[in-house]
Amino acid sequence: MANVSSQQKKILDTSVSVARALSGESNLNYRGTRLYKGDIPFYFLGAHINDLTFVSRHDLANNKLAMQGKVDSSALRLIYSDSKLHRNWRPDTEVARLLYDFCEQIRIESFTPPHYMGVRRSIEFNFQYWSEQYQQNGFTESRLGLLLFTVMQVIHSRLTGIAVSDSIAEAIESTRAGIVPSLGHYLVALKRHRYDQTSFAKHAVNLSVFVQELVEQEQSSDSSESPPPVEEDIKILAQLALIVDGDIEERDVDSDITGHSRAFELAGSNYRIFSRDFDEVVNADSLVRTALLSELRQKITDDILSRQINTKLLAAQLIAIVGTLSHSKKEQYLEEGTVDAHALTKVITSPMERTVFYQPKIGIALIVPSALLWTAQGRCKSTAIK
Repeated sequence: MANVSSQQKKILDTSVSVARALSGESNLNYRGTRLYKGDIPFYFLGAHINDLTFVSRHDLANNKLAMQGKVDSSALRLIYSDSKLHRNWRPDTEVARLLYDFCEQIRIESFTPPHYMGVRRSIEFNFQYWSEQYQQNGFTESRLGLLLFTVMQVIHSRLTGIAVSDSIAEAIESTRAGIVPSLGHYLVALKRHRYDQTSFAKHAVNLSVFVQELVEQEQSSDSSESPPPVEEDIKILAQLALIVDGDIEERDVDSDITGHSRAFELAGSNYRIFSRDFDEVVNADSLVRTALLSELRQKITDDILSRQINTKLLAAQLIAIVGTLSHSKKEQYLEEGTVDAHALTKVITSPMERTVFYQPKIGIALIVPSALLWTAQGRCKSTAIK
């Protein structure tokens, strides 16, 4: 993820770890600004959660709770939603897709168990925080933006039972009064069938298509109020990350195609080297500028420091793994044990001297150097070199 601080990365790592535990999906992770399930991007989420971007570096407390809400909502999506069914019912047009995905996400959020008080709080805060940010960023200043924003607020309020905040309610009051009578029966159907995803999807599609038609009528009307240009409408859609997920399906994700090799199978699927004529050994650090190496080294150091690793505990654990018992040292000047030849002169000069014995001292010796290697995939592996 570009330009993310160590604190923000720690928030993301912790949030995704909780989501893995919540959903039971051990391969849930993130890359860049998107969640991944294994190697497959997590598409078709609601507009308020599908972008793991921090709004600001300064408002860290609100950003943390909002990010937790995004990831928690995504985890609930894995539990309560059938992704294949959702994809099969997904409409073709952009605005309809936006609202259809949003309806499904809000349906899932309404299922938050009451004993998950922290999850419920973070999810509710994220939607409120997302709404305020988009309103402040001018999303509601165009007719298309105000219409979509109003529809989403109404859907969220109807399915979750959470009232729209006073500031937002004041901004959308006139638009809501104009569209709710037309959307009323769709909203009632969504509320009634929210426990049945198939039935819910049908009504969500009907509502989404109806709003799509309203948008098309709005854009094609010859109003004297100087309608916004098409470029502004496209910008509104882009703000909601609609274009990103518009036409992407799992089959469109690039993947390596290895095919099948008859010779490879006959060889027992073992790779064999037939020639080293074209092999070349190059020191990796010689391919990178010294200044960049120093910068990368500093980033690794900052990342390790931000994780607050207990180095003493880590050292003790490594010693327990790679350490071996050693008798190389001995404890001298004892009253029992093996006679120390170097102390025999004491017996002659002081016949009563008894501290002329020694015993081998058993300790831990690190005769196996240990190192940590960072692979190209970013995973940390431990290795021991004898």
